[in-house]
Amino acid sequence: MRAPVQAALTHREAQAVTWPYFSTFLGDLARRPIAEAELRRQISRGFTLDYLNFRDGDIVTGIRGLTIFDDLSRDFPRFDCRVLAGFMATCGLAELIEPHQTSTDRWISYVEATGHPEALLFTAAVRWISGAMHTVERQRPVPPSQLPGEFHSLDGIRSRILARVRQSLRLTAGADAPRSIAAPRDSFEAAHRLLLWTAGELSKDDRALERELEMTRSQVMLTRADVVVVTVNEIETTSLRHAFAEIGQPPQLHLGHRNTYSIYGPIGGAVVAHVRCSMGSGGPGGAQLTVSDAIRELEPWAVLAVGVAFGMDENRQPIGQLLLSERLTSYELQRVGEMDVVSRGSDVPCSPTLLSRFRDIGLASELGIDLLPCQLLSGEKLIDNADFKRQLLDRFPDAMGGEMEGAGVFSASYRSTVEWLVVKAVCDYAEKKHQDKQERQLLASQIAARAFVHVLKRGGLARGPATR
Repeated sequence: MRAPVQAALTHREAQAVTWPYFSTFLGDLARRPIAEAELRRQISRGFTLDYLNFRDGDIVTGIRGLTIFDDLSRDFPRFDCRVLAGFMATCGLAELIEPHQTSTDRWISYVEATGHPEALLFTAAVRWISGAMHTVERQRPVPPSQLPGEFHSLDGIRSRILARVRQSLRLTAGADAPRSIAAPRDSFEAAHRLLLWTAGELSKDDRALERELEMTRSQVMLTRADVVVVTVNEIETTSLRHAFAEIGQPPQLHLGHRNTYSIYGPIGGAVVAHVRCSMGSGGPGGAQLTVSDAIRELEPWAVLAVGVAFGMDENRQPIGQLLLSERLTSYELQRVGEMDVVSRGSDVPCSPTLLSRFRDIGLASELGIDLLPCQLLSGEKLIDNADFKRQLLDRFPDAMGGEMEGAGVFSASYRSTVEWLVVKAVCDYAEKKHQDKQERQLLASQIAARAFVHVLKRGGLARGPATR
């Protein structure tokens, strides 16, 4: 059949590539059903491949009766309907693959939830685990009883993946699966947790799968986060991690283009990306460039700096008092004249939404935290000098504390129209820092971290309709 087909292609000119056109060149072969079926399949494959190349797309695989197209897939088994159905059943979402189990209203509610972080994290986890399984099975040695072509074919790999999925279904039989009556976002969140647990269980007896999952773990994240939280030193960072651990939230590592993130959630309807910056706002690793990179990569609606600050008045401000940057004043920029010094730094209000969340969500009544919305100073100096502090108070008599990264957080956030807030607890008074330094910083950082996680759990940092 190759010769007449080649002849037809040579003489085609502007003729459409269809079976009726080729049939006129085939002679008696055109009356054979097997010849017609094969040529029609090849025409369909050619059009499909051309579409994939033109639109840079992919196809659904595993559709019964259409498996001849499966080898054209570029990202198997990401869109394999059988593999995906197996994962959905494993995670208690069988109602999405069994039409008779799902009403139209229920389907619509799931569709509306697909853009929320709970659903996006679940789908990212499915891609991660199915991709790792595919890589492992593709590299698995061929048993003596099987032919290499069959063992490493898509059908062979799919069969082994489905066998592991069925194994995971037995593992999760008694686990806390989503309930069919649950809200879709809650169902996706429960399914995500169950899927991560299942991946850990499956990898216990498969070292190759364990290694592949660990190497590709950064895939289990969103293309964006709702909130970026910034810490600086080791004590601040460790306190925040412990606060997440206390509510059963382990981090998922994500390697960004420049920053390294720990991803948490969704918690209270929000996914959090934790990033660490160098001390101060300036410099290659400082707050301004770090936050700018995070905003560009993750598209958050809010950025918060959480950690420790200095207080101004030891007699009125206890260690651990939580300062909220109702106003943030940069004290570095100045005009220095012969007779006077004039401040030229920015003096800006914070996000009223974020301030309201932390001020009014119950930190004082529920956690006993001493809360103070105030003017907060920000500059590049690590101050341990009583005279310099008094000079700052002379220039800014309403200021109640200061720190070093807020100006960078504000600048990067303002430039990208992102909400921002500095949430830092008093650990010293900008003098005599050596006195009980570690203990004071630990206490202050723990209070700031607990406050952040509390507001997060209460839904205070979820992305609202205006910020989607």
